[in-house]
Amino acid sequence: IVSMCPQLVKMPIAWFGLEVLIQRSSHDGILSLVECQVCAKSLHIEGDAFSAALHHLVHHNVFLYYGEVLPQTVFCDPQVVLTKVTELVEYHHKLRDSPDKGVAAKSGLVKFRDRGLLSVELLKKFPKHYTEGLFTPQDLLKLLVSVGAIAKISDGGEYLMPALLPHLDSGQVSKYCQQGTSLVIRPTQGCIPSGLFCCLVAHLLSPTNQSPWKVCMEGDMPLCMYRNCITFQLKHTTELVTLVDMFSYILLHVDEMSSRVCREIRGCVHSGIKSACGILKYQGVQFEDAFMCAGASCTSDPPHVAIVVSEK
Repeated sequence: IVSMCPQLVKMPIAWFGLEVLIQRSSHDGILSLVECQVCAKSLHIEGDAFSAALHHLVHHNVFLYYGEVLPQTVFCDPQVVLTKVTELVEYHHKLRDSPDKGVAAKSGLVKFRDRGLLSVELLKKFPKHYTEGLFTPQDLLKLLVSVGAIAKISDGGEYLMPALLPHLDSGQVSKYCQQGTSLVIRPTQGCIPSGLFCCLVAHLLSPTNQSPWKVCMEGDMPLCMYRNCITFQLKHTTELVTLVDMFSYILLHVDEMSSRVCREIRGCVHSGIKSACGILKYQGVQFEDAFMCAGASCTSDPPHVAIVVSEK
């Protein structure tokens, strides 16, 4: 039997029948777990057999099911989740292209347009595919947090989506890294995997991870918040850390260096990278510590990344 996944996958004919029945019974591509069980029962698929069938369909991306976050919701059309995110991105681009059109100063739309901040109120502007009691704007926020796309950054219900932040020109990055010390974390395969930096930023800002980092603010404005360059402040201190996505490595710029801060920063970033790789399902990605070469005989401009190796 051919399912909706790219490869040909064999499965019992009853499971294929369940796939078709659930899709026909769905509400705009969404169905509750109980409703899926009712569909399965009509085909004499119950208990462990139902769990096995659902696992198979989810494993091959025919359905999407996030049991730890939305245990009662089954996306029998995976396009639903992609559509909700696409709506956000398209709306963000629309606001950027017409910055003064229908946007009041200091409104939530300004924060969304300029700082990539989301809220429940903003998500309510996209009512399609929401189903009361089954999939709501609040549920979408939970889902985006769980997949590392956003992070809650305030008790007022604001969420940051790093992928919506503007990109800082490479020529402007240096002004945020003029003094202090720069550390480097480098992927051994030579480049930062797609989406990893934004997922890392969301991880570092998430309060559920008990991270010692927070966005550095200057008044009510972030000091430096871009898709590829963001300044954090270590909680309960005045020490600043700027993370920069240099595409072939991650630069960690620290204003005031100490061995304690160095260990803390490296530990947090390595832990965040490991978590991001798990969320994005990147297998076998390895990172190593490095530094920017400052050798007296080195004439490279800008300085290149140097790796410490031990000779036996």
